[in-house]
Amino acid sequence: MTEAFVRDGSLASRFPRCPAARGESCVGLIRFVADRPGHDLRYAIDPRRIEKDLGVRPAIALGDGLKRTIDWYLQNESWWRAAPPGSERG
Repeated sequence: MTEAFVRDGSLASRFPRCPAARGESCVGLIRFVADRPGHDLRYAIDPRRIEKDLGVRPAIALGDGLKRTIDWYLQNESWWRAAPPGSERG
């Protein structure tokens, strides 16, 4: 996240409470919570079979996709700020 703040100097003034605005890591914002009863304890996806049988491979690496998603939200702040709380966009 800090990368985006370095690339776009306006982010620090738009999101002053974000640790990245002060050049700090955002890792401290992560909060682990108790799992829901009956919830799967492990999520695992093994893409080898679909790759082998169908030749399907991801077009975008996970890290790149996450970066692009964050960048989209930063560039479209008016869209997500306008969403009412609890809406599918919120």
